[in-house]
Amino acid sequence: MAADEINKAGGIDGRQITILSEDDEGRPEKAATVVTKLINQDRVVALLGEVASGNTLAAAPKAQAAQVPMISPSSTNPKVTEVGDYISRVCFIDPFQGAVMAKFAANTLKAKKAAIMLDFNSPYSRGLTGILRSKL
Repeated sequence: MAADEINKAGGIDGRQITILSEDDEGRPEKAATVVTKLINQDRVVALLGEVASGNTLAAAPKAQAAQVPMISPSSTNPKVTEVGDYISRVCFIDPFQGAVMAKFAANTLKAKKAAIMLDFNSPYSRGLTGILRSKL
């Protein structure tokens, strides 16, 4: 909707905005392929996504090498932005989230014990579990 509104108002510096989307199927190898296509074939000037850290870590080097800005709305792994200065995020990283959770449990809930349920197949879940264990 924002692109339509901007385009109706003349675009940005007289250029129309085109939004493209691709499905990475939640797979890191596909994410790298999709980003390569968007950069080399579609000639995008910016990327919004990936959303999962593993996919971002696979795709970000492609964006960094091409000097195409990539913004992730939800990749929380601290290594994501270490890829380079063209890679950014708009969410809190795992260590911060874990520390806040532990502080909330201890200070607000007054919890003396905690049980952590995690998904061993999820790097996000494993990362937060590690932080929580170190803070509790």
